[in-house]
Amino acid sequence: MPELESLGNILYLEPVGGIAGDMLTGCFLDLGLPIEVLRENLAKLPVGLLEMSASSQTRHSLTGIQFKVFPPAYAVPLSATNQQTPLIHQHSHQTFASLRVMLEQSGLSPQIKATAINIFHKLAIAEGKIHGVSPETVHFHEVGAWDSIADIVSIAVGVEYFNIEKIYVGSIPLGSGTVMSQHGELPVPAPATLELLRGFSVIWDQLPFERTTPTGAAVLSALAEPRPAALEFVVLRTGIGTGTKDFSEVPNILRATLGTPARSSDQPTVECAEVNLDDCSGEWLGWVQEQLLRNGALDVWFVPVYMKKNRPGTMLQVLYPQEIRDQIHQIIRSETTTIGLRYQKYYRKVWPRQMIQVATSWGMVQGKVSGDGISRSFKPEYEDCRRIAEEHSIPLKTVFQEVMNRYYQSLTITATPPMKDQEPET
Repeated sequence: MPELESLGNILYLEPVGGIAGDMLTGCFLDLGLPIEVLRENLAKLPVGLLEMSASSQTRHSLTGIQFKVFPPAYAVPLSATNQQTPLIHQHSHQTFASLRVMLEQSGLSPQIKATAINIFHKLAIAEGKIHGVSPETVHFHEVGAWDSIADIVSIAVGVEYFNIEKIYVGSIPLGSGTVMSQHGELPVPAPATLELLRGFSVIWDQLPFERTTPTGAAVLSALAEPRPAALEFVVLRTGIGTGTKDFSEVPNILRATLGTPARSSDQPTVECAEVNLDDCSGEWLGWVQEQLLRNGALDVWFVPVYMKKNRPGTMLQVLYPQEIRDQIHQIIRSETTTIGLRYQKYYRKVWPRQMIQVATSWGMVQGKVSGDGISRSFKPEYEDCRRIAEEHSIPLKTVFQEVMNRYYQSLTITATPPMKDQEPET
């Protein structure tokens, strides 16, 4: 089993049956998170001494871990300095502001605090929008109880324990019907769930139960992003968390795959974005090419195409490093008339190259040597040759040939014959 990275691990979630806080915690336990680590961290909260269990459960012949938390047995002071912090009970209604203070004053690590607060904040924004109040004053009902707080903090513990930097999730099933809450009977999915899942791919199925809870949706909103069309990483471990219910229609499980980013030192990757344009002038296209190259694009080119209704158009294609994807896409969006683009990843092989100076009768001229051994090639720099041609009123081709000849004369073994003046083909 490969060791975990010190930073930057990836978690891919497949909500086969749905997603809830206890299901994701079960995934972390199945991946190898010791339950003692959860106990140690949850003991730092003013919720009393929580009992918990992690049992093996089977759903449709698939075995996973079911995580359960039981009511506090007795009060556990948070610290000597804040023993007056009120305990959180089964049906207490916490505001986001009070939960944030409670987490900030706890003995949890800074990362666990930040992750848990971020999840609650996302939920507060969604609930506030639905009920027309500010996020700070939102009263959490079910999610403000000790068991939901335990789920969210446990998830934050798992994120830190496995050094997770990126979380991706597949299409999210919602379910249907109604569910009882402190506000009465609500439709499934709950209004807060839908608000939190903006931008995610969801499945509107007719299974008559809640498959994604507000807690699960808040975790995704705060920590995850939709799975890209091509998700590539090295698999380390897989884990399954089970829900409390056992549905006959689908296995009520959440599967999590832990991995590290795929790396290939000899095959660096680049991306190519392209758009088809039939309403951009030549001046605009020249301008966007300059902007793309100025902002880090490796290459920009145009291809004439015929589009719908036989309209002539231009395909703009841009090659760029993956890390500046957002910047390149924004330039294309703002500087052209397109309303979308396509992009994909390419592997590339880059041969060795170096810049050298070649002595000529006009002075030093820069050129690029690429490859090695018998495959070595040389090319004079265009701007240097152009400058000489203009200064001495001679053909550009003459300058190129002279620089090429001088370079190969300087080699003990000529890898490639000098350029020769040729008659144009007929």
